[in-house]
Amino acid sequence: CSVCKISMSNHLRTHMDFPSHFIPDGKTSSDFSLSDFIGPAVVIEIPDDVSIISARHIPEDLLEGDFVFFKTRNSYLTHYTEHFVALDPTAATALCDKKIKIVGIDYLSIDPSNSPSFSVHKILLNREILIIENLLLKEVPPGRYHARIYPLQIRHIDGVPVTVSLEK
Repeated sequence: CSVCKISMSNHLRTHMDFPSHFIPDGKTSSDFSLSDFIGPAVVIEIPDDVSIISARHIPEDLLEGDFVFFKTRNSYLTHYTEHFVALDPTAATALCDKKIKIVGIDYLSIDPSNSPSFSVHKILLNREILIIENLLLKEVPPGRYHARIYPLQIRHIDGVPVTVSLEK
């Protein structure tokens, strides 16, 4: 038999952030069930000339409980850059007001690279809105989907790798 050892960060590749990632005594992976990761999703395509997603990019027709995934020019990057598309605090607040359940983006962080306080993470996670980073959306058209998110089953942790499946 063949056996190997895997050693990696829990925030590598496509992964989900739980509140404890930034919120002291925040909920961890153990505080959510698999049913929390199944639901309606909206993929929103952001125009290539947008460098920061703000409240004006949040559609009015989002529904309470939606998962919102932002497809940006990040999906086409082939190398690391500090100049990626991220959210600003106005977008995070607008998503909280809409009572979104999960927010995802197609790069390493939902906060800009120059964010010293990680305010977008903190705004969302304080409201227990989970974050998915590094989504693979290059081949996914914008629109409404049914999402299933499959987390690696590790208990009491602040983030886990996930696989995300979308179907029309």
